[in-house]
Amino acid sequence: MTEGTNDNAIATALAEQPGGQASGSAIAPWMARAPLAAVIVVLGVALSVFAWLGLRSIENSEARVSYGATLLAQTSRINVEIVQLRSNLAALAGTMSAAGIENDDSSAMISAFDSPAAVQILSSGAVEELMFFETIDSATDEINIREREERAGNQAFVDGYGRLGTEGERPSLVLSKLKPEGVHRDVIGRDLSTIEGLSAIVNELEIGTNLGVRPSDESNAIFDAIYAISSSADRSTRPATAFYASVGEGNDFQGVLATRLFLDRLLAATTGEGGPIALQLSRDGQPLVATLPEGELGEPFGKPTTFSDQDSTWSIQGYGAGIVVDHRSSWAALVTGLVLAAVGGLFSTSARHHAITLGRLERSEYDARHDLLTGLYNRAGITQELNHMLEHRATNELV
Repeated sequence: MTEGTNDNAIATALAEQPGGQASGSAIAPWMARAPLAAVIVVLGVALSVFAWLGLRSIENSEARVSYGATLLAQTSRINVEIVQLRSNLAALAGTMSAAGIENDDSSAMISAFDSPAAVQILSSGAVEELMFFETIDSATDEINIREREERAGNQAFVDGYGRLGTEGERPSLVLSKLKPEGVHRDVIGRDLSTIEGLSAIVNELEIGTNLGVRPSDESNAIFDAIYAISSSADRSTRPATAFYASVGEGNDFQGVLATRLFLDRLLAATTGEGGPIALQLSRDGQPLVATLPEGELGEPFGKPTTFSDQDSTWSIQGYGAGIVVDHRSSWAALVTGLVLAAVGGLFSTSARHHAITLGRLERSEYDARHDLLTGLYNRAGITQELNHMLEHRATNELV
C-alpha cells in the first residue's frame, strides 16, 4: 500500500482484508465513498431554514393579532375622546352663548372661557390651544370689545389691537381669548380677517352651537397663517384637525371657538406612547388627519371602525405600516441551526479521517507481519506470535 493510495481505496481495502475486518475497518464502503459531512451540513441547513420559516410565520401572525388588538383599543379610545372633545366644545360654546353677556361685561366672559369644559378640552393632552375669534361688525363693537379687555387686564389684546382706525381699516375678525396664554400671546388682538380659511369658518357657521371640522391640510394652513403673525418660532408642524363651534346667539358679541386635535398626541395621551400605530381619521368619507403621511400608511388593515354623532359619521381606519414584527427568535433559530450543521459537518469529517488513519495503521501492521502473496505469517510475524504465546503460556505448557 503506497502513500499515493487515496482514502477511499484504503477504506475499501480495509473492509476486504483477509481474516475478517479489523476494528478500524468497521467503516462501511458506502460511508467511505459518501460525502457524509456534506449530507449532515445539507440536512442541518434545510432543517434550520425550515425552522426559520416556521417561526417567522408564527411571529408574523402574532404581530398581526397584537396589532389588531392595539388598533381596536386605540380606535375605541379615539372614539371616546372625539365625542368628549366635541361635547366639551359645544358645552363651552353654549355656556358663553347662554350667559347673555354684553360686551362691557368682561368678568362673565372670562369666567365662561375658564369653565370646566375649557379645562377638560386642554387637559386631554391631544390639543395644543383653545381660541376664541371674535367678529366686529360696527364701531360700537370695536370700542366695547377693547374697553372690556382693558378692564379685564388683557394687555396683550390692547397692545395687539392698536389705535382705532377708519371704517375701512377696522378689523373685522380678532383673536380675543387664547389658552394657554403664554403661547403666541402677541397674536391676540391682531386683525385676522385676511386669513381666508379662518374667515370661511366664521362665515359658514350660523350663530349658535353648530360644530365643524377641517382636515389637516386646511387646519395647518389656517393656524400657520395665524401664527405667522407671531414672533414666536414655536409652531407645531404635525398634522392636526381643527374643531370649532360658533358662539353668541342673541348676544352683543359673537365669534368662533376653535381648537386642534393632534392624533399622535391623542395616542400618546391614551396609551403612554405614540408607537408606530398607523391610523387615519375621517368624517363623512373625507380624510381629516392621519398619524403618518399618506404615502407611508401602507395597505388598509382590517375594516374601519365607524361611529356617529348628531350630524356626522366618523371612521377610523388602521393601516399595515404600523405593524412591527420581532424576528429575533426566528433569526436566532436559523443562526443556531447553521452553527450546529457546520459543527456536525466538521465533526463527521474529523471522525472519518480519524477512522481512515487508524485503518492505515492497522493495514501497515498487518502487512509487516504477513506475506503479501499467501497471507501467512512471515518471520517477523512468527517471532511476534511465538513471543506472545510464550509470555502467556501456563506453567510447564509446551509451545
